[in-house]
Amino acid sequence: MFGNLFDIMGKLDKVKKEVKQTREKLAQTQIEHTSEDRKIKVTVTGDKQLHSLFIADDMMQDKNELEAKLLNTINQALAQAGDLQEKEVKSVISKTFGNIPGLGDLF
Repeated sequence: MFGNLFDIMGKLDKVKKEVKQTREKLAQTQIEHTSEDRKIKVTVTGDKQLHSLFIADDMMQDKNELEAKLLNTINQALAQAGDLQEKEVKSVISKTFGNIPGLGDLF
C-alpha cells in the first residue's frame, strides 16, 4: 500500500519539475497573430505575455477601429498561447500518469 503511495508521490514530484520546465520553455516561445487586414500584428509568449505590437500607420486615424482591432488581435493571440500552454502541460502529465480526468487542472 505505502509502496504505491510513495511511487505516486515520486511521480508527482517528477511531474511538477517537468511542468515547471515546460512553463519556462513556454515563456521563451513566441506566438504571432495578425489581424485579417494585416494592419495589426502582435507577438505574445507562451506564458501569455505581450511581447511586441505592430500597428499600421493608417490605423491611427480611427481610434475606435484601432481599439477594436487591437483587442481582438491580442485576445486571439492570448487564446493561442493558452491553448499551447494547456496542451504542453497536459502532455507532460499524461506521459507520467496517463489520461486521468482533472489531473491537468492541478498544475
